Amino acid sequence: MNITVGICQKNESERMVAIFTEMEEHYYGKGVVELHKMQHYLASRVFAQDSGVTVIRVEQGDRVIGFACINVLYPSPRYSGQMFIKELFISQRYRGHGAGKKLMQFIGRLALERECSSLDWMSEKSN
Repeated sequence: MNITVGICQKNESERMVAIFTEMEEHYYGKGVVELHKMQHYLASRVFAQDSGVTVIRVEQGDRVIGFACINVLYPSPRYSGQMFIKELFISQRYRGHGAGKKLMQFIGRLALERECSSLDWMSEKSN
């Protein structure tokens, strides 16, 4: 399985609608997402220039199979930042094939590149 991980550009919100919708339906049930509202939400909030969110996509070929949303928070000790993982999701079909591991490795390298002294991620027991 050829899996690639990269940072989304601000103009890629439309490309991420399907995977964000899949995540919402995974946690809250089928039919909870209205497509036009998700499109607007991603474009105007998550991918907005001032959102402070970095969206990282996971792909197999041309298909987006997962993502994470991260922020770097300041201030932090010793002139560093604190990276926080807000969302992390891999499509059900692609779990267990290394996509999550590649995503976490990418995030870890990014935290080091951005000189973060910590990387935080909160998860519910059910995850």
